[in-house]
Amino acid sequence: MAFKLDIGIAGGKESANLSLKLIASTTREIKGVTISPYNKQELVYGSQIGVINGTREIMGSQFGGLNWADDSVYGFQLGAGNIVGEKVYGSQFGGVNIVKEEIYGSQFGGVNIVKEEIYGSQSGILNIAGDSKGSQFGWMNIALETICGSQIGIANGAVESRGNQIGAINYTDKSIYGSQSGILNVAGDSKGSQFGGLNIALRGNLKISS
Repeated sequence: MAFKLDIGIAGGKESANLSLKLIASTTREIKGVTISPYNKQELVYGSQIGVINGTREIMGSQFGGLNWADDSVYGFQLGAGNIVGEKVYGSQFGGVNIVKEEIYGSQFGGVNIVKEEIYGSQSGILNIAGDSKGSQFGWMNIALETICGSQIGIANGAVESRGNQIGAINYTDKSIYGSQSGILNVAGDSKGSQFGGLNIALRGNLKISS
């Protein structure tokens, strides 16, 4: 195993399997593990460990306070905040997890946000996704477009549901093709089933049942 120790700010192309920088690591590429308070590489094939970790693309893992990738992550991120500009093929674990395009995998954290589609699951206090092709588990779950799967939480909301909503309050703006189970269930139009204390279908002939 190659090992490199630098005191200061190190740049250039990194080829060491294990690199320790005491102030900052700003190499163009790392193959292996880089450890520094601040890591910034264009490409990472391995791991970044630090307070702040940034890269354009990573195949591996990031461990830190703030982790970000401008493009995609193939692996996982573990930190207080994790941000990805494009896609994640793997998992995010953190206080706040944000993916600006799609995730094929899972998010576990306090607040989980996927702007476009999620193929997998979100588990947290607040979960927000564009389209959800999987499951959301949390206190509040929101699908900004369609959920094709399940929402399980205290409050669940979606524009359209083609799956199941299970919670105290369930709301679907348009149609539900599936089921709602809770204390209060509200749907624009119910083409499925509503089970709960108060069930409301808003469009067409207003339907209210209990």
